[in-house]
Amino acid sequence: MKKNVDAERIRAAFKATQGIVEHSFEQHVIDASQADVNAMIERIASGESSFEEEDE
Repeated sequence: MKKNVDAERIRAAFKATQGIVEHSFEQHVIDASQADVNAMIERIASGESSFEEEDE
């Protein structure tokens, strides 16, 4: 159960940063990278990797 709660918190944290992204990048850049970003979020949320590993 804790793992599911942590995964939801991770997803919510990334979603909360969406406003920063929207003010920092043009929409075509956001659109082009969205699939990769979503995949990264899921790898982190599932425990497959960590933020530090993804940030390398």
